[in-house]
Amino acid sequence: MPINSLDPQSQRPADPGARASTPGCRDQDLTRALTVIVDEAVNALPDVLGASVMLHGGATVEVPACSDPVTAAVDTAQLTLCTGPSLDALDLGQEVWAPGLADDPRWSVLPDHPAWREAVGSVLALPITPPAPCPAGVLTLYCSGTGDLDRMRSTGRVLTSSAATVLHLAWAARRAHARLTDMEQAMRSRAVIDQAIGMVMAQQGCSDQTAFLILRRTSQNRNVKLRDVCRDIVDRVSSAGAPGR
Repeated sequence: MPINSLDPQSQRPADPGARASTPGCRDQDLTRALTVIVDEAVNALPDVLGASVMLHGGATVEVPACSDPVTAAVDTAQLTLCTGPSLDALDLGQEVWAPGLADDPRWSVLPDHPAWREAVGSVLALPITPPAPCPAGVLTLYCSGTGDLDRMRSTGRVLTSSAATVLHLAWAARRAHARLTDMEQAMRSRAVIDQAIGMVMAQQGCSDQTAFLILRRTSQNRNVKLRDVCRDIVDRVSSAGAPGR
C-alpha cells in the first residue's frame, strides 16, 4: 500500500506483539482538539513537514492526531518496530532531538523503513505532561532537514502546553460523566429496591425494615445481587397484575 494512501486514524502495527495504536481511550472531541494542535504546528513552522500526538493508552500507545498520511506511516513505523524518538520522549518524559536521523545510532533500524527513508530528516519530540492521572503524551515534529531548532522548540512548547490542557479537560469530562452514570444507576437501583420493599410489606404485612431484611436474606441465599432480586419481584408482581393474566 502506498504511504500516501494510509488513513491517519486507522494505523496498526504489523507485528501483533508491537505497541499498538488503538482508539481505546479516544473520543471525537479530543481527537479534533489535538488535530488542531498538530495542524497549527505544521502551519506555524515552515521547516516542519508533519506533526503528530502520541498518547499512553494504558498498556498501549495510541496516535489520536496526525497532520497527514505520511506522518501516520512514520508513527506506525515507530510503533511497529517498538523504537523511535517519539516513544523515547513518551517513556522518559523528556525532549528528544534527532538532527540527523539517518546517522543516529539510537534508532538504527528506522532509516531502513520506507516511511522514514522517504520523509524524515530530523525529529523533535516534545513531552506533553498534563496533571496526573491524565495520560502523558508527546508532540512530534518531523522535518526534511535540520530546521530552526530554537523556533521549533519555542512554538512546540506552547503547543504542548495547550495539548496538556486539552488532555486534562477531556479526562475531567470523562470522570464527571462516569460519576453521573454511577449516580443514575444508583438511583434506578434504589427505586427498584423501594418498589420491592413495598410489595413485600403488602404481601407479608410487615414493616419496611423487615421487608428489607427478607430481600437481603433472599439475595444472600441465592448469591444474587439485591437489585436483581428486587427487579425479579417487581417484574413478577407487575406481570401477575397485568390485564389478561
